[in-house]
Amino acid sequence: MVEQREQPAPKLTRLDVYGFKSFATRTTFRFEPGITAIVGPNGSGKSNISDAVRWVLGETSYSALRSKKTEDVIFAGGKGKSPSGMAEVTVTFNNEEKWLPSEFTEVTVTRRAHRSGENQYFINGRKVRLKDVAFLTASLGQSYTVVGQGLVDQALSQRAEERRGLFEHAADLAGLRLKVAESERNLTETESNVNRLTDLLTELEPRLRRLERQAKQAHAWRELNAELRDLQRRHYRRLLRIARDQLATAERHVIVEEQALEETRRDVDRLAAERAGRQDRLAEARRKLEEVASRAQADDERLRQARHQRELIAERIAALDRRRADMIDTHRGLDEQRAEVETERATLIEAIAGFQAELDAARVELATAQQASEGAQAHERELRRAIGDVSGEIADSERQIREIEQQQAMLRHRLETADEARDRGDREAEDRSRRLTDLKRELDAFVAEDAKIGAQLGDLDRRAADLDREHETAKTTASELAQALASLESRIGKAENRLDVLQRVHESGTGLHAGVREVLRWSRDGQLSGVRGTVAELIAVDATYDTAIEVALGGHLQDVVVDAWRDAEAAIELLRRARAGRATFQPIDTVGRRVDNRPPPDVVHHAGVHGIAAGLVRADAAVTPVVRSLLNRTVVVEDLPTARRILPELPRGFSAVTLGGEIARSGGSVTGGAAVRESGVLGRERELRELPSEISRLAGQRDEVIAKRDEGRRHLSAIEEERSTLVTERSSLIAMRRERETQRSRLEMWHRDLETAHRQADRQREAAVRDRAAQEATLADLAAKREALETSLAALRATHEERSEALAAFQRDRDGQATALGDARQAVATLDERVRAEKRRLDALDRQRQAIDEELATRRQRLTDLDTEQQGLADQAETLASRIAELKTTVAAIAGEREPIEEAAAVLQEDLRAGETALDAARASLLERERAIGQRGLVAERARADLGSIRQRIVDDLELEDPDALLRDPEPETGEEDHAEVEQRIARLRERLRRMGYVGEDVVEEFERESEHYTFVRTQLDDVEEAAASMRQMLADLHQTMEERFAETFARVAEAFTEAFTALFGGGTARLVLATDDDGAPGGIDIVAQPPGKRLSGLGLLSGGERSLTAVALLFAILRVNPSPFVLLDEVDAALDEANVVRFRNELRQLAKETQAIVITHNRGTVEIADTLYGVTMGGDGVSQVLSLKLTDLPLDEELDVRDLPAVAAGVPVR
Repeated sequence: MVEQREQPAPKLTRLDVYGFKSFATRTTFRFEPGITAIVGPNGSGKSNISDAVRWVLGETSYSALRSKKTEDVIFAGGKGKSPSGMAEVTVTFNNEEKWLPSEFTEVTVTRRAHRSGENQYFINGRKVRLKDVAFLTASLGQSYTVVGQGLVDQALSQRAEERRGLFEHAADLAGLRLKVAESERNLTETESNVNRLTDLLTELEPRLRRLERQAKQAHAWRELNAELRDLQRRHYRRLLRIARDQLATAERHVIVEEQALEETRRDVDRLAAERAGRQDRLAEARRKLEEVASRAQADDERLRQARHQRELIAERIAALDRRRADMIDTHRGLDEQRAEVETERATLIEAIAGFQAELDAARVELATAQQASEGAQAHERELRRAIGDVSGEIADSERQIREIEQQQAMLRHRLETADEARDRGDREAEDRSRRLTDLKRELDAFVAEDAKIGAQLGDLDRRAADLDREHETAKTTASELAQALASLESRIGKAENRLDVLQRVHESGTGLHAGVREVLRWSRDGQLSGVRGTVAELIAVDATYDTAIEVALGGHLQDVVVDAWRDAEAAIELLRRARAGRATFQPIDTVGRRVDNRPPPDVVHHAGVHGIAAGLVRADAAVTPVVRSLLNRTVVVEDLPTARRILPELPRGFSAVTLGGEIARSGGSVTGGAAVRESGVLGRERELRELPSEISRLAGQRDEVIAKRDEGRRHLSAIEEERSTLVTERSSLIAMRRERETQRSRLEMWHRDLETAHRQADRQREAAVRDRAAQEATLADLAAKREALETSLAALRATHEERSEALAAFQRDRDGQATALGDARQAVATLDERVRAEKRRLDALDRQRQAIDEELATRRQRLTDLDTEQQGLADQAETLASRIAELKTTVAAIAGEREPIEEAAAVLQEDLRAGETALDAARASLLERERAIGQRGLVAERARADLGSIRQRIVDDLELEDPDALLRDPEPETGEEDHAEVEQRIARLRERLRRMGYVGEDVVEEFERESEHYTFVRTQLDDVEEAAASMRQMLADLHQTMEERFAETFARVAEAFTEAFTALFGGGTARLVLATDDDGAPGGIDIVAQPPGKRLSGLGLLSGGERSLTAVALLFAILRVNPSPFVLLDEVDAALDEANVVRFRNELRQLAKETQAIVITHNRGTVEIADTLYGVTMGGDGVSQVLSLKLTDLPLDEELDVRDLPAVAAGVPVR
């Protein structure tokens, strides 16, 4: 039975495996307090559990997982089982004691792997990085937390340096190492920032000095410009005030002339209005005359028509009398007929029964009578229609005659009026011709003068166009010069910056050995004499040979040339005393005696050979021996093939160097490789020598460009001044031409009006002649038509009389026919009634009687209508008589009105002629006034142009949007100054500004910005250097802490290891030895063991069991010093015998009091102390199956094999 003991709560509470290696299905391991043992047959998948824990905790070495790639950890399939698409392992930790750096009391870590090779990590379901998992589990040293098969013995097989890692994990140095790595990365970045900021300051300093010089120049330029602006403001203010006064005076004169012009215009308008009034009154008088004549004509016509209408009415009354008599006769016949019908009706009533046989004959007779009656009625209607047609023709003829009479009266009146208008038009035509001649002569003079002004404007426009072209060319030239100047300024600035940098590099000795730098400094300070400089400073080489000479000289470039040997000794002594380094010296007095003066070899004449290096270098005569001693045995060639070709011919001790930097020696060796960096020491020295002259050359070009620019500006100013003069002249001429155009337009308008009136009068006169002829012809035609109409009217009246008499005779005959027809109808009716029925015959007679009554009523109504019409005609005749009397009175009155109107029209015609004469005189005065105001306008226009020119100068020179703002300037006047003297002062100030040169308005701001930037960068550099120092101190503290913690942990583990070794071996001794490397720094860890009964020896002399037990002792010692939250041991007891297993079991039980222990084992003795047991088996499908049980539930005896426990728990019989 397993003894009961107090056990800590497990830290690893659960393990979920799915698709990992042999665990195809989701498998869960729950870990209870105490020791958990996992047992099972070989190959069942037990060790895959330890691999799963190691893998989920971030193991990336697949060899440690007994795999080669990601796919190897994913279930590969088996009999009846398809491969999994992914592997997933989840571990759950109890974090109530906050042993993990997480705020959660339960922490889950999940890792997934897909066949694509992708790995995913999750902490509490949230996707994280592998780095986050490593940080979370940094306190778990996997090397002793999950101990797999062979890993215990492997710890003993490691080299002493590799074994040190176990102890560093035991000392909890993993987190500190992460901090050290992080700090070292930060320090590297900080040092990089220091270098970057230092380089930035090096670049900023020369620019800052240049900007400082430019800022001072800008201040001086601003002061001079302010003086110029002040002088210009005072000068332009005075000129502006004078120009404004002159313009105001000229405008007042113009206003006076305009007022006089306006007065003259009012006179002209008044006279024109009076003439128009007279014309209107004359036209009104003529209209009244025409109206009176028309009224007289109309009244005559109305009188004639009234008389004619009276005659017509008398004739119509006579006709009505005749028709009334006819109607009375007809009515009398109808009365008689009605009486006869009555008689016949009575007769028919009595005789209706006996006349049936006579019915047919009576009907025949009736039909014949009816036909005759209908023919008679048609003939009567035709006679009436013919009479009506003749009456209409008579009325039309009478109307046409009246119209002809009216037209004849109107035409006679028009002929009289046309004669009067013709006489009046002739007089007006003569007057217009005279006025047209005067206006034409004045217009010709205007045209000639305008042509002269146009020619002057053309000349000015051509000159202005030439000046515009010159101005554009000058502007283009100025722009090109400005660009060239900017380019030269940029090149000079770059060259000055480059020279400044090179001088600073030269002065600071950057790139020189410390000893050489100190010697040069001492020479400049006067502590050493006879020092000429380095070889690189004292020689000059063409750029083509820079690389070759630099390679040939090599380290000799920094040799210090001195005058004598004693100078070299003095320098070496100073270097020794100051411990300032070393330097090589070339004393001229000793080197000169040893110069190889042998003639150059013949190879210098070969193709591709440039010559002896000493001959390609320029130097002072005093330094020449040094140059020869260093370069007289070096030949400069084009390339390596050339060097290879001449190498056999080179004397001993000679070498060949190519232009690309390869060097071949006479002994046969050759040196070369990557291209030598261009612009090396010799290039910098050459730049130092050449840049001053280059800057001087560029400055000379800049001065030439400035001179050309200034000349161009003067030329441009002259052009602009001439353009301004031309604009003023042109404006004056345009104003004059505009004024003259106004006057000419007015004259042309008057001329056109007169010509139009003249043409209209001519057309009217011609039209009047044509109208008179047409009217006379029309009068003749009308007289002929009237005569024809009167003849036709007499014939029509005779025809009308004849047809009226014929109708009266026919009506008398028709009365007899009507009587016969009545008799026939009566007979037929009687016979019909007799045949059909007595009542029907009576009805027929009643209808006949009714018809006669209706006809009688109609006749009576016609008689009434005739009486009414006759009475109306009598009334009209009486009215016409009154109208004729009135018209006679009106015609007499109109004849009395016409004479005074004709006299008034003659007076008005004379007044109109006098008004036109006065209007012509006023118009001539108006022209004179307009000429005078034109002259005044020219003066004002010139004053306005002068004012505009001054304002433009103010805008251009003072950049004021409102030039008149100068007049509101509060500065007091300084008195009158000479204009020419002030202009000369302004020109001198401008010349000084030009020579000084405009630096730019923003240069001061740029200097201030750059200063602030420099200060900011300087502060940043100080802060970064301080941060770097802090980081170095922190790294030192971390290293010290790690060393102290390691030493402390090592001592404790060494002590625990000795105790564990003695306990596990039942005696003996062992110790851990901390080795050191050659520099005395801590090195690896060696293990010295002495099992019981054996001598002290190394690990190599121990047996396999002893090695395993020693490794277990080391593992238990580490876990005892730094207990892990849990430990998983995979068959670490496999190599132990039963006695050692007992001791292992005892140590494991002690360990389980502080550390959760999970053991994968085959040992029965180990299983006996387990509290929870998991059995792992594998079926034919290759899938691992898991079964958990409590050992207290199973009886253990001597005959039961631990590997059979899963089968026993499942109820399967075992051997």
